[in-house]
Amino acid sequence: MGPQPTAVVPEIKRGIECQLRGAKCFGVGLHLQNIYSIVFELKNDEKITILAGVMPVKFERRLTMKIKGLLALIFLVSGAAGIITADAALQEESLTFLIEKIAARMESYPELENWKAGLLTTNIEVDKKGNQKKLTKIKMLVSVRGDERTEDILEVLRTRKGKTNDITEDYRRKVEQQKAKMEKRKAKQAEKEKGNSRFEISLEELLPFSMEKRNKYSFELIEETEYNDIPVYILKSKAKSPGEKYWEGQYIIHKDTYDLLRVEISPSKNPKYVKEFDIKMDFAVLPDGHFVVKQVKTWINAGMFLKRIRMISEQEYSDYKVLNLP
Repeated sequence: MGPQPTAVVPEIKRGIECQLRGAKCFGVGLHLQNIYSIVFELKNDEKITILAGVMPVKFERRLTMKIKGLLALIFLVSGAAGIITADAALQEESLTFLIEKIAARMESYPELENWKAGLLTTNIEVDKKGNQKKLTKIKMLVSVRGDERTEDILEVLRTRKGKTNDITEDYRRKVEQQKAKMEKRKAKQAEKEKGNSRFEISLEELLPFSMEKRNKYSFELIEETEYNDIPVYILKSKAKSPGEKYWEGQYIIHKDTYDLLRVEISPSKNPKYVKEFDIKMDFAVLPDGHFVVKQVKTWINAGMFLKRIRMISEQEYSDYKVLNLP
């Protein structure tokens, strides 16, 4: 069994002596070996050793079955507490390691500055009962060159009350009018509106894995399972101090590569006039190693009084091409 420790835990010792009504207790302390073992060893009629989890105790005099049962319960609980504490520490260490791996993987992708892709956007406006009021499908070709993004609108179809119309030309005209208005505004006002637009939220703002942000969240590993036949971790985050800029939710992580496959998140505190705001995003890694968005689905329920928006918006990207510009 190894040498007995000499350190004594007085409060436990006193409790045992009280229950034994004066039976001599030799000491209580930590037994650093066999932490997970539970052993009962009857040496003779006068001595017994109980080792449960981390606590061994020896005492003299014959023990009644009642006292044996009481001590067994005491030390089983103590041992279980030690095991749970050790297991929690190991889980916390493993979780920290997992988050560091995810963050390192996110930083490892080559920067995607110039690219183009097809984009299909589906906007569905619903009433307060969830019934569809209007559906708009927009097909376009998106090109990004550094900070400049252009959208070539190919087709726009709108369905209302069961009737579908092609509104491509009207939609293009409205987009151009909006661009012209934006160009006339002052740069300061334009920057203010850009910051308030939900479409300008960056991926870095949505994710909690960076060194600067992770200490503001608590994390939990929900399970290890399969997603689309891929072994994955399912991770959950929760903001320690809720706020509009802290997004929390669930993340699906590739178990072998630590690639982020999917997120389902919402603000830990909704912005003013926003009742519901949920985002679901699916990602992929291109053959050349670039990390890209495959699909974005948002649900927003916002507004005040008679003016309220209830909309489901889906964006599907396809045919990514990396542009090798001089």
